Amino acid sequence: MKKIKILFVLGSLGSGGAERVTIHLLRHLDRSKFILSLAVLKGPEDYASLLPDDVRVHRLGVRARYAPLPLARLIGKAKTDLVFSTAPHVDESLCLAVRLSQHTPKIILRSPNYLSMSLQAAPFYVRMLAKWSYCSADKIIATTRAMKEDMGRQLNLNPDRILVIPNPVDFDMIQNLSKAPVSHPWFQQKERKKHPLIISMGRLEPQKGFKYLIKAFAEVSAKIDARLIILGRGSQSNSLQKLGQQLGIASTIQYLGFQKNPYKFLANADLFVLSSLWEGFPNALVEAMTAGSPVIATAVGGMPELVEDGVTGLLVPPQDIQALSKAMVRLADDPSLSEAMGKEGRKRALEWFDINLIVRQYEDLYLKVLGDKLR
Repeated sequence: MKKIKILFVLGSLGSGGAERVTIHLLRHLDRSKFILSLAVLKGPEDYASLLPDDVRVHRLGVRARYAPLPLARLIGKAKTDLVFSTAPHVDESLCLAVRLSQHTPKIILRSPNYLSMSLQAAPFYVRMLAKWSYCSADKIIATTRAMKEDMGRQLNLNPDRILVIPNPVDFDMIQNLSKAPVSHPWFQQKERKKHPLIISMGRLEPQKGFKYLIKAFAEVSAKIDARLIILGRGSQSNSLQKLGQQLGIASTIQYLGFQKNPYKFLANADLFVLSSLWEGFPNALVEAMTAGSPVIATAVGGMPELVEDGVTGLLVPPQDIQALSKAMVRLADDPSLSEAMGKEGRKRALEWFDINLIVRQYEDLYLKVLGDKLR
């Protein structure tokens, strides 16, 4: 069998979940079967250092709207067998590029979020382009069963065209990186004994519900002397800090921005909170479980598939400030419960999301989609 040429396409090498999933695949796919290359449109390069040396990277230097022609030329020149995208704003450009190219590879698109939510406020033409791109794909990947059902309703597609593959987690990498020392004073043992340490991570955007987390943390602070660490960056950074000041808890919250190694923070926190209003498959949540941190998450989308309430973590309704604050106090006040959930969560993550298991599913999919082209 000849080796399969796969072109992965990313909008940037920034610090998002789609980027992490792509890099995991690039690092672990079988080189005896696949020749891998990556096209990056334009943007941050946070994860550039994690790319494998044998992956050829094409930096196009254009935004998505201007990408179809350079992508079409790249696809034609490389005689790519299969193209793969993990971000909606890139999907449309990639599908158009395949139409423009003289070479016609197979198309696989991975949807990182709920279409019904992510397209809800989008202009009409954006919704139409998104639906056209998904309908143009040979296969679509959803990361949870709930996402698959949502996509089927939105696109009116045969369910057989949508495959559920969870995001991979590199346990060895997380285990090694979580052992790194944390210099921040709040993580020192003396401080940890005095102040329960709560951590959250994600893009500082409305979808992630950080304003509800901060309001809930204000209620927590009225009962216990806790601390909150938030990792990530985004457009709401200033407004969230102002909210903390208005609530009188600014001194107990710290924003540490993007961290190349978030796992050392996750492994040393007392609990992790994900306050999202909607989610597909939140990498941050499963990475926190893998690091052994007990988790609290909003019961949206596929979250109940990832967290068994009361066993591997706690689930609360979205935007419910009181329920979220009660859950944080409950775990902070009960170390034995917290420890038990941390252990069960890590066990669940190891059994379900191990990178070797997930990469094999992707490899089987690539081979199946290409079918007769391999002969």
